[in-house]
Amino acid sequence: MKNRGLLFSVLSGLFGVAFYFSGLFVLFTPLSFLYSAARSGAKGFWISCLTALVAVGSIYFWFLPFSLAHPEASWQAWIAWPGFGFLPTAEISVLRFFGIGYFCYYSLVALFLSIGMWKNWRLITWGTWGIFCPALFLIFFSLVAEFFFSLPVISTIRSYLQQLVETMVGLEKDFSTSFQADLLLSYKDQMVDFVVYSLPGLLFAMTTLTFLVNLWGARMALRARSLVRSQIDFLKLQIPFGVIWVVIASGSIFFINQYFFEFVWLKFVAINSLLAVIGFYFFQGLSIAIYFIRKRSLWFRMGLYGVMIVFLQTMAAILIGLGFADVWFDFRKLNKNKGA
Repeated sequence: MKNRGLLFSVLSGLFGVAFYFSGLFVLFTPLSFLYSAARSGAKGFWISCLTALVAVGSIYFWFLPFSLAHPEASWQAWIAWPGFGFLPTAEISVLRFFGIGYFCYYSLVALFLSIGMWKNWRLITWGTWGIFCPALFLIFFSLVAEFFFSLPVISTIRSYLQQLVETMVGLEKDFSTSFQADLLLSYKDQMVDFVVYSLPGLLFAMTTLTFLVNLWGARMALRARSLVRSQIDFLKLQIPFGVIWVVIASGSIFFINQYFFEFVWLKFVAINSLLAVIGFYFFQGLSIAIYFIRKRSLWFRMGLYGVMIVFLQTMAAILIGLGFADVWFDFRKLNKNKGA
């Protein structure tokens, strides 16, 4: 039995590596570690994590140089190397930093998901630890690499974003008018600066999404009591009314600073505060949507989730507005009163 448990933990770690290099399913990387934690406990979790870390480290320290030396190899067509989007300008040390650091970030999400499951945390406590700690780790890790080990992390990201905008300009010239392409090119630096300033807020939003997606996946695969209760807590999710003042203050500070002061640090704080709070309202809106369709048929719910994914930008704006409006209207309470 012990050998079978060890084998299961090792295989779970390898499944985590497969998710990590899958590209499309990279957000599900923590799920295999969480599954191992549920089936084999803390020991199984650490075995699966260490197995995956050794595998990822081996890939980036031994197979990465070989991959760069033989870019024509056929097997590279189906491997989505995290960090390879920064080629060809990035150094190999930067690729290793992004590849291994990004994996450690997902491992931390899995760790706090597992701790919350073992300790039967409520969703708010679970989310606070599972979202803020991995995001802060990645920010701290990036700053240490930038300022203490002289790895050009920020400049690499900036170069990648500039290449991305130039690619978009090329597509605009091919499929649209040259006026739109020239307009996009003229604001390239401002767009890149805005995204770089927004990275912490975007990271918190991505971590929240990763946390909830894996919590949902674990709820489908496992029957732990804490996972069932987390679903009930999510359906009742409601952000305190006072948070609305963060939106008002951040938006006001951003526009006042943009036209009168132009302090970089003030712009940084305002943008990221606004993005973080907007992300919370998005998930409150998602909670309301799931609350109202929870009793519908499975096919109806799957179809609606598919529409949300296909029309993500439009649906995201609708869900943010729904979560924002719920501060005043409390739609779930109105529905209960109507039913009564």
